[in-house]
Amino acid sequence: MNDDDGEELCAGDSDDGDDQDVQEVMMMLSLKISRMLMKLAIEINQSIILCSNKSKELYYQEDQYLHLLDIQNPVNVNHKYANHFTLIQNKYTGIGIRLTNQYTTNLSKSEWELMQNQFWDSYKDSTHWSSIRNALSQDDEQSSITILMLSKLKMINNTIQLLISDKQVFQVPVFVINEPISWNNEHLVLHFEKSSLKVSIRSSKLPKDFLIETESTSTVLEVKQKILEVAKERTCRLYLNGRELVDKNYLGNYDITSGTILLKCHLQHQKPELDDITTYNINKIIETNKSASIFELILDNCKFNMDTSLNSCNMLNLQNIPKIDSLKRLTLDYNFITKF
Repeated sequence: MNDDDGEELCAGDSDDGDDQDVQEVMMMLSLKISRMLMKLAIEINQSIILCSNKSKELYYQEDQYLHLLDIQNPVNVNHKYANHFTLIQNKYTGIGIRLTNQYTTNLSKSEWELMQNQFWDSYKDSTHWSSIRNALSQDDEQSSITILMLSKLKMINNTIQLLISDKQVFQVPVFVINEPISWNNEHLVLHFEKSSLKVSIRSSKLPKDFLIETESTSTVLEVKQKILEVAKERTCRLYLNGRELVDKNYLGNYDITSGTILLKCHLQHQKPELDDITTYNINKIIETNKSASIFELILDNCKFNMDTSLNSCNMLNLQNIPKIDSLKRLTLDYNFITKF
């Protein structure tokens, strides 16, 4: 064997060794890749299971609140305002997250606006309710959704009627979301003659009634200004037969004549903060507003704030109230309490 043959054999042995090393490296890489893929598959599977569990938990969370959207269910918030609004089954208004049942009302438009304002005023110290109001004021639905998301308010069944945040539930009544299908104008006398009036103003804080000379074409606000000038106060509210008078309306709209008695309320009284609104009764209102007369508290809560449970109050349970003597002095009409 010559030198050339020896060199060829050495070269062949070297090539075989290199191939073997490459194969071993490839096998190791293949094994590592297989292990990585298996680990990745396990992690993906666990993530899918976790997401599935979260999704199931979310669906369960939604399911436990869905009954609150049933307008036939007594716990639906709209039942608290049933004296003024009647929801129509299977007929809807609004679009997207503002889709609600259509409803009718026995209020005029100005009274409806007043009731809306009073609703929002009752929650003015709540950040969540402020966000809900802000969301409803947007023209663009995506802006509304963004506001709710940033406030950590989750809609149930994709409707702004029902939201939750940290297990706290927010039911939004239909009358602050959409307008009714029609307004009731029967409450206001639209055509009346101009006439001079002498109206009596009654207040539980005054020893007797006092007279105000005015006209049927005077607005409620103008009458209030006269009262405030005499009483040295900054604000007040006026009622006729349990109905609050709207500032921009005329006295003639309410068929007020000489000798009519208007009841004056001094303040917007404080509402206690309660977790369970169903426990919000007249005793708690009195406790929170110890300096106010019981008569003013009834005026302030019976008519418009249906969520206070005062709409069902009557003279029987009022007899247990310590300040009932102030009611006796005013010869309060029984129908005023029970009609609402």
